[in-house]
Amino acid sequence: MDDTRGLTRAYHDNEPVQGARFDIDYDDGSQYSALLDAAGHADLTHAPDGNGLIRFGADERDWEAKVEDAGPMHAAKWSEYDFEASANKNRKRAL
Repeated sequence: MDDTRGLTRAYHDNEPVQGARFDIDYDDGSQYSALLDAAGHADLTHAPDGNGLIRFGADERDWEAKVEDAGPMHAAKWSEYDFEASANKNRKRAL
């Protein structure tokens, strides 16, 4: 029988959330805190047993947008023309 307990946190595309701090606030008022590893996993073997709420912090990496398929109406990078066109379109809506 495996005595390890753990949790894993990943994004919608299954890429792991790396280095994020998490806190478990137990119903009895106690708390446990740790960090996710590079695979988005944390070993909870030494965490207390019980029910509670888990709160996750941010991924340790810098944020970056990932566009795998921009689609016909979306550009991965905007040109100066794209910015101007978007601003003009929104100005017209406001009028």
